[in-house]
Amino acid sequence: MAVVLLTTVAGVAGALVDYYLALKLGRPFVERLLKMSGIGKTEQLKRWERWLSTKGSWSILVARFIPGVRSSVSLPAGALRMRFRTFVAMTTIGVFGWSALLVYLGYLAGNLWSTALIQPSPLLAEIFIFAAALASVSYIAYFVSLRVRRRELPLTLPT
Repeated sequence: MAVVLLTTVAGVAGALVDYYLALKLGRPFVERLLKMSGIGKTEQLKRWERWLSTKGSWSILVARFIPGVRSSVSLPAGALRMRFRTFVAMTTIGVFGWSALLVYLGYLAGNLWSTALIQPSPLLAEIFIFAAALASVSYIAYFVSLRVRRRELPLTLPT
């Protein structure tokens, strides 16, 4: 239970940082942050904003269970100036539910994790090495291509 509470507090704290930054620095900051992260499309931000404005505060709760969206939904919520209490309540419930689910699944896996780590197959090890190398090369190639296309200096945080 302590693990679930600790991960909930950490998740809410991270979400509050994103919310506060978007709230204080506004939409231009969120757009620049999206560009720096590689998403770079204002259409994505507009979709998030439409989703939040039509679905309401419950969308924050639902978003906490969707990988990829769960970590970025705080930005449009802050930029749209969502009520702070509502944001914290929905975020806390969602983060708690997600953390409890992951901890429970880990508990169910039990000793399977330790045996998988002690006796990995040689093929599995090769697959992991290949996947890590491919991900690294793809990451570097993507950001190099962005800089070449834009012919910019290294990316910096907005001032």
